[in-house]
Amino acid sequence: MLRGMKFLQSAGIIHRDLKPSNILLSANCDLCLADFGLARGVGVNERSSTVSPSPPRGGEPSGGKLTEYVQTRWYRAPELLLGQTAYTSSVDVFSLGCILAELYRRKPLVAGKDYQDQLRLLTQIIGMPSEEELKTFVTSERALQYMRKLRQSSPVLAKAADWNTVLKMTAPDEALDLLTKMLTWSPLNRITVEQALQHPFVRHLSASQDEPVSALQFDYAFEKELGSKEEGKDVLTLKSLMRAEIERFKQEKKAVK
Repeated sequence: MLRGMKFLQSAGIIHRDLKPSNILLSANCDLCLADFGLARGVGVNERSSTVSPSPPRGGEPSGGKLTEYVQTRWYRAPELLLGQTAYTSSVDVFSLGCILAELYRRKPLVAGKDYQDQLRLLTQIIGMPSEEELKTFVTSERALQYMRKLRQSSPVLAKAADWNTVLKMTAPDEALDLLTKMLTWSPLNRITVEQALQHPFVRHLSASQDEPVSALQFDYAFEKELGSKEEGKDVLTLKSLMRAEIERFKQEKKAVK
């Protein structure tokens, strides 16, 4: 999953809907990341619909606003739950952390009934964020006020829970350390994909020479054409635009070679 994420980031893509049902395995255990219906490109100039000369590689938010209502709630990063519209591919790293925990636990790590319940349950696992930590990534005063009330009502949740208790089994120390670094409140404190690939838990599975990166940025500008067509023609329009985008991508790839 991390190797796939590395390629997506190099192409300037945030998946935004990583969950177990979107992780596909073949009979010989080849893994594919699937369902890019909610994916979005970063580093794209919103006015001219052209790729920026130096687009962010997952480290900085894109220039335009993105919707926070993405990703199945159980795998949604805190910044999305708290209404942020400027975020990076670190939201996908948080989702991968939830999936890793689920592999051990054999059921979803945080299964909230709504976004408030999701935040409450999250504090029981990774602890309550400090005021200073919240202000590093939350810009909504309403969201800050909600978290302050949650802290006042649950003062005992200041510290993270014991991971072995949460997972209901004893996991390797390296796995628990990686979980801790993936599942953080602030995206600024969250481990990056490149750092995760070098983490002791998965380092033996990483091979930089066998982890291709994209030399090109995928352009999602074709999506802007949808909705401007007559009703009923969107599907045909989408197919036509996607064929054109794929052909453009092939031609640019040849030019790079």
